[in-house]
Amino acid sequence: MKIQSNKKTNNINEESINSLKDFRQRQIASNIKYHIIFICLLIIINTGLSVFIIFYKSKINTIKSRTSSYHTQLNSADESLSSKNNILMHKLVNIGCLNQYGLVRFSFIFTTTEEFKTIQNIVYDYRKEIEKKEIPNEFRNTFLLFQGFTDDEKSFIERISFFWNLAIFIETSEGKKFGIFIADLITPDKNNEFDSTTDKIFLYSFETKQKYNYIGKGKKIFRLNVDDKMIIVGDDELIIYQEYYLNGGEINFPMKSFDLSTINNNVFTGQNGKFSIANIEAFCFSQT
Repeated sequence: MKIQSNKKTNNINEESINSLKDFRQRQIASNIKYHIIFICLLIIINTGLSVFIIFYKSKINTIKSRTSSYHTQLNSADESLSSKNNILMHKLVNIGCLNQYGLVRFSFIFTTTEEFKTIQNIVYDYRKEIEKKEIPNEFRNTFLLFQGFTDDEKSFIERISFFWNLAIFIETSEGKKFGIFIADLITPDKNNEFDSTTDKIFLYSFETKQKYNYIGKGKKIFRLNVDDKMIIVGDDELIIYQEYYLNGGEINFPMKSFDLSTINNNVFTGQNGKFSIANIEAFCFSQT
């Protein structure tokens, strides 16, 4: 028996097959072209975004730099204003406390009115102790006789001569401040030297806000302008040398001539031996 084939006859002619092939090739080419265009667009967009990001970061850095500069300028301005305010406060302290009878001079030892009032009260209370009488406020006048920043240090003894109730304040380069008070009248001899044997003398510490009375028995208590020394207190226990900005001073702590029983450390200069000096001022605490 003969079996018949199930294969169907292909009715698509050659021309149609070629047309289909051409269509598919054009479709593939079109897809490739669209993909290339899309990729080019992505490249352009990414390039634009990269340029934008670089430009944006540059602008941000510029803004940050300007902001930092403005902050620096503001901080500098604040520091300048603070410095000027401190200077003005110094002037207000001086105008209120130091310029009696039109004596216009400015102190840099005292930074606040409270600092000045504290030592002023201690001085006049001490005068009350030794004179046994009260000194009314209207007779309390303070004069700045010597200002280390503005006066020639060689004129020191001339500026304080013939004044009594004298207070000499010293500031070290490390910021320590202390004072020497002597009630004696400063009367230099023919050699322009001064030697006092009075025991009415005390030391004062800005740190403790306390005075330390003289308890010594020696004859050398307070001297000025001797040899190469501008000020000598006690038996060479405290020395301020001539040309003190260059040569400074020297302290022999603990000082046996003064009652330092309430302290264990050097509250005057901070350390024993030589010390450098930033400023010296001398005042007369008048009672007339």
